[in-house]
Amino acid sequence: MPRPSTGVSITNMGTNTQGASTADRELLREEQQAQQDAAQEKQRIAQQEAEIRNLPPEPDIEFQYFVAGTLGYPLQIFGHDLFHNMPSTFAPLDRVPVTPDYLIGPGDELVIHAWGQIDVNFRATVDRTGSIYISKVGPISVAGVRYDQLDEHLRAAVSRVFKNFNITATLGRLRSIQVFMVGQVRRPGSYTVSSLSTLVNALFASGGVSKRGSMRNIVLKRQGKEITRFDLYDLIVRGDTRARTYSSFPETSSTFRRWAISWRWPEA
Repeated sequence: MPRPSTGVSITNMGTNTQGASTADRELLREEQQAQQDAAQEKQRIAQQEAEIRNLPPEPDIEFQYFVAGTLGYPLQIFGHDLFHNMPSTFAPLDRVPVTPDYLIGPGDELVIHAWGQIDVNFRATVDRTGSIYISKVGPISVAGVRYDQLDEHLRAAVSRVFKNFNITATLGRLRSIQVFMVGQVRRPGSYTVSSLSTLVNALFASGGVSKRGSMRNIVLKRQGKEITRFDLYDLIVRGDTRARTYSSFPETSSTFRRWAISWRWPEA
């Protein structure tokens, strides 16, 4: 039995004159776009893997020559072969369940449904100010809101205008984040990764740490300030995968997109 509506109806899925057929066409269009996006992402990952495999081998560093002279045979840097064949499983994934601590930011798409006094079937993309706009309600700031608190946040905002309703929200397309890989890395430069990506994802995308860098002192910075440090040996030796996604780090409303990751030798 359909839910009765006693108030305002808001939708951006089509017009009422064409009914369900418009919504069906919109859904089909979204599925086709999702398939195209997935194919492009798969092609980009394959090209990225090929570029990393074709990187020329690095020459040994002075310390390796010293060890070889002492032991009588060359010794590889521990954990460095992890980057020789980048597995596609480390590629950032967009269409996976979003973790509860995911922070909403500009570029994220929200799929909002409500019923009761207000009848909503609505898709909204968070703008650069960190807000969405719902007709009859007005702008709602959602930047920095945790995913597991999104329903309650929207409910509190809409309840200022309407009563006797239920509302749920999920995430559609997720935003991308620009990351600058600098320091002793095989392929330094700018990378665009999913907001679900972790430090490990960005590390594999760049070809890994060079022989002259340290895998024990990976630094994530934003606006010149250090956000966190990561020891890759925690992953290699202990299987520690607690490197958080970029979206889960504390943010301000105007700084969601640009990060810098650097490699350097640990301080003495």
